Amino acid sequence: MKLQGWIDDYFFKALEWVLTHGAEHLAIETTKAGVVHGALSHMAGVRSKAAFACAAVRGFGSNLLPEKRAALAKDLYSWMGEAPADHRRPLDGYLSEQTGKQELYQLDERPISFDELTAMDGGAPMVRTAAVQRDEHMLAPWMARMEPLILVGPRTKTKTLTLSLTPTLTLTLTLTLTLTLTLTLTLTLILTLTLSLSLSLSLSLSLSLTLTLTRWGRRARARTCSSLRCSPRRARRRLGSGLGLGLGLGLGLGLGLGLGLGLG
Repeated sequence: MKLQGWIDDYFFKALEWVLTHGAEHLAIETTKAGVVHGALSHMAGVRSKAAFACAAVRGFGSNLLPEKRAALAKDLYSWMGEAPADHRRPLDGYLSEQTGKQELYQLDERPISFDELTAMDGGAPMVRTAAVQRDEHMLAPWMARMEPLILVGPRTKTKTLTLSLTPTLTLTLTLTLTLTLTLTLTLTLILTLTLSLSLSLSLSLSLSLTLTLTRWGRRARARTCSSLRCSPRRARRRLGSGLGLGLGLGLGLGLGLGLGLGLG
């Protein structure tokens, strides 16, 4: 019920603010439905008024240019009676799960190992400044749900590095690669089984046709020699020719039918 009250009191007010004051300051042109979807995408799991304020700033401000995003953050915190970590930098704070209060992002001074540097394939390491961590938190809900998004920024490697630092995206890419490899192996096994069945069928057809044509050739040659009164040696020669003809036709037709069924 609290969430419904916050939506009634502040959500639509923030929506009207974006449509009125932010229409000319969007990173990408969008619709009213797009603004609402972007805001709601950050509301999952909200349990407190402070969390709602933080989620509204990220959701409604995700498509605004930085200056307008900061102006919206100041108004939202003012309407809701919440205090940002720093009034001069309302975008550089996050809600701490431990304290339940807004705290400023701190520069990540974690040392980078030599192995990490060599794994970057010539690229520079990303310094996790307050701006980088802020962007990570803004992208996290969309990454967790694998939603499509457009990341806009200067033509540098910053966007790619920011995405690579998002743990959810790394997990998503790993799962996607695993599923792709699994699907490839499954298709390979299915194709192998299909070809094996096709070859077995072709051999069965070949043997069946060979026996049928051999019997037919033997009888035809016997009747021909009987009517022409062939010598025994000549009859054996014609009989061998009939057997060869039956075997060749049987194998050819059987393999052709089997492969045709397998490929079909």
